[in-house]
Amino acid sequence: MKFTGVVLGAALGMATAGVQAVTPFEMDVATSINDGLAYLDSQGVFNNPPTNANAGPSAGLTMLALLEKRASGDPNDPPQGYNGASLADQQRLRTNAAYIISQAGNTGIFDETYVFGNYIMGLGLYMRTGGPGPGEHADMAGLPYATSKAALDAMVDHLLSYQITQAGPGIDDGYWCYGDSYAACPDSSATQFAVAGLGAAKSVYSDPAFADGARVTALNSALARAKAAYARNGKDGSAGDECGVMDAIER
Repeated sequence: MKFTGVVLGAALGMATAGVQAVTPFEMDVATSINDGLAYLDSQGVFNNPPTNANAGPSAGLTMLALLEKRASGDPNDPPQGYNGASLADQQRLRTNAAYIISQAGNTGIFDETYVFGNYIMGLGLYMRTGGPGPGEHADMAGLPYATSKAALDAMVDHLLSYQITQAGPGIDDGYWCYGDSYAACPDSSATQFAVAGLGAAKSVYSDPAFADGARVTALNSALARAKAAYARNGKDGSAGDECGVMDAIER
C-alpha cells in the first residue's frame, strides 16, 4: 500500500512530545503532518471510494492520522479525535468511516487481515471520539449496516473466525494468515495487524457506550493465544532460513 508509509510516518511524528512550550522542531512536525494530510487529500484518499485504489485498503490508517492529530500543533495536547476536529477534518473522517462501513462485509479478499485490522483501528477510535454512524449524518446515509458497531462487529467476528487453531497447542496456534480464503500460513505481520485491530476493538467494547461483554471475553481469549504464539516462537533459532537465526538481542 503506497500510502501506508506516509500515514505511519505522520503518526510517528505525532508521538514526539516536548517538555515545555512548543519548540520550533515541534512546530515543524505539526506543519509536516498537515502537509502530509493535505497531500493525501489531493490524491483523493479521503474520498468514498478513494480515488486512488491503493488508498482503499489503508483507509483506517488515514483515519488514524486525522484522529490522532493535535489540532493545536502541540504534541502534549490530546489527540483531536472526531469531536475536536475541524469541520473539514470531520467531513474527511465521515467519508473514510462511510467507506470502511461499506466494505465491512467484503470478505475473501487477499490481505484481508491487514485490511480489517487497520479498518477496525480507525473506525473504533472514530466511534469512541463521537463520530456519527449510519443514519446520523447525510454523509453516513445508505450504508449496509444499521450502526457503526454492527459494521465493527462483522469485521471483528470475521477476524476471530480464522485465527489459526492447533491442538497442543501447535507452534502456529494463535497466528493469522493473510485472509480466510488461504490455507493456514502463519504470518507475523498479518498477525500484528489482527492483534492491533482486535486490541482497538476491545477498547470499544469496554466503553460503556458500546459495551459488549461477550466480545470482550472472546477478544481476551484470541489475544492471549496470539501473545502465547509470539512468546513460543520468539526464541533462539526460531526464525526461518529466509531471515537467519535470531539471537537474544534481536528477539
